[in-house]
Amino acid sequence: MVINKTINRTTPTYLLMLGLLGLGGCSSFSDTGGFDRVESISKKELGSFELNTKGELTPAMQQTIQNLLKSPLTIDSSVQIALLNSKSLQSQYANLGIAEADLVQAGRLRNPGFSIGKTTQGGEREYENFVLFDLLGLLTLNQRTAIAEHQFERAKIAAARDTLQLANKVRQAWIQAVASQASARYYDQVISATEAGALLAKRMAETGNISTLSYARQHSLYAEFSAQGQRSKQKATYYKEQLIRLIGLIDPNQVILPERLPNLPENTRPQQNSIQTAINQRLDLIMAREETEALAKSMGLTRATNWVNVLEVGYLNSTSNEAPTKEGYEIELRLPIFDWGDAKTAKAEQLYRQAMNRTADLAIKATSEVHERHDAYLNNYRIARHYRDEIVPIRQRINEENMLRYNGMLISVFEILADARSQIISVDAYLNALRDFWLSDINLTASLQGTSIFNSSVQMTTNITPDTSADGGH
Repeated sequence: MVINKTINRTTPTYLLMLGLLGLGGCSSFSDTGGFDRVESISKKELGSFELNTKGELTPAMQQTIQNLLKSPLTIDSSVQIALLNSKSLQSQYANLGIAEADLVQAGRLRNPGFSIGKTTQGGEREYENFVLFDLLGLLTLNQRTAIAEHQFERAKIAAARDTLQLANKVRQAWIQAVASQASARYYDQVISATEAGALLAKRMAETGNISTLSYARQHSLYAEFSAQGQRSKQKATYYKEQLIRLIGLIDPNQVILPERLPNLPENTRPQQNSIQTAINQRLDLIMAREETEALAKSMGLTRATNWVNVLEVGYLNSTSNEAPTKEGYEIELRLPIFDWGDAKTAKAEQLYRQAMNRTADLAIKATSEVHERHDAYLNNYRIARHYRDEIVPIRQRINEENMLRYNGMLISVFEILADARSQIISVDAYLNALRDFWLSDINLTASLQGTSIFNSSVQMTTNITPDTSADGGH
């Protein structure tokens, strides 16, 4: 505030204005930028992972990424690279800084207006100094700050949610990439075996030892498995590129994947949290509650200001070389002649009611989602375990028995090949079931976190199953 130089005394009005200005300039940025809350939530849900809260890669972070890329990527090392290197996550983190800037701005008053004027008339000169102060901004400072604080808290939860969502997406992509790569390698073995059977059938057909129909069946199986092998290679490339994009890399040659997925655990994980506890801790519901509280604060502010749209107070000082100094104040008040503020209040109430119902609806859906995904998790575990403990071992025993019968010249080589194909299909089905179990495990985790990113149920991939009824008969 600038005071006219002709005044050599400090008036009570000036002291009041200076005090008000001091109140409006004390809001400042925090040391952590809100990332302390983000790191706390992330550590609780993910464990000890390093977050990139600086907005750019430091040399130490770059070295960490290079070290992780030297070995086959585990699911955890993939997540760590993504948390450090993902530009998408960094762009989402910027929302946290924007919300903090809004909070700081909400805690500051508008700059006062100041004008100075000089008029002359004959030998008379008159000076006027005028300072305009936003009194309404001061009166509503606490409410505006409270609203901005809720929005800042919501931004912290949103940043934590974005972090967990990226981790879950990376885990899903890693599982799909490793599973599809293992399937592609398995089909390479299958194609080699069926190709050998087709060549043998061709030679036997040429010598008249089997019928043309039997040879055609053998060749058809080889052709269908070859096509399926090409599809599996395409899927392996697709999911590996998806993983590379999520962790922020470009060159696929930088990434080495392990040969297979982790084994099926012996037991399912305990349901540590009750449904109510999960509902209380879900990030999407916490964000919805913060939004509702902010709207409630906003509605209170709307009611306080619907009559007084703009209220400003000003200090006036006028001096003249031929008259005593004139001092006083001026208040500007816009009267509600055309806009009574009832529309603004009605809108705020409807927004609040909308947020309340949206939060309640989200809680209902969240409860159902947790039930559904826990059930899917258990079912996929049972299916994978059934393949592992029952179907695959039985197929293996059948194959061993057939080899004994073939050595005793009791069955033909084509009967062995037919049962081998059944074993191939069973093993492939187990690999898919194992993949679906791990995906449902991530699905359940996301549901408990409130960071759901998948469809309501795991999509089961159904491979083309060639006809295994081929026989070696004439």
